Amino acid sequence: MGRDMELTPFLRGRTEGLRESGRTLQQIAEAVQKPLNTVKTTLHYNKLRTNGISQPRSGQPLKTNARDRRRILFIIKRNPDATYAKIREETGIEISDSSLYRILQNFHMEHWIKKKRPLLDADHAKARVDCCLEVRKWTYNDWFRVISTDEC
Repeated sequence: MGRDMELTPFLRGRTEGLRESGRTLQQIAEAVQKPLNTVKTTLHYNKLRTNGISQPRSGQPLKTNARDRRRILFIIKRNPDATYAKIREETGIEISDSSLYRILQNFHMEHWIKKKRPLLDADHAKARVDCCLEVRKWTYNDWFRVISTDEC
């Protein structure tokens, strides 16, 4: 369990039960294998919980709604070259790059920008065809002299 993570409902119930049975905070901490401060905090906030459910936490409200998030996804699918700045410009929503990243992460779209590949112009295409026509008549011995690598 990471920092600032609350205990599971099972461990909270066990902690509360051990406290009711008369155990000290140190004994409870050893029994549940959690820091003493975690046990103290858990027992303190148990009084505020209803049916073992934690109270809602405060925090800044989201700047986007479901419609905005779908619009962002639509922009990405329509234009794979779109940058965060371009997305903000098209949607008119002022959110940070990290917020956009989290939204795209929820849609499993962390890496949407298409890879840059060299364009094939008419001269390159003709050179490729000429090379193919030249080597199609090669024999086994001709190919044996060719060194091939997997490097770009």
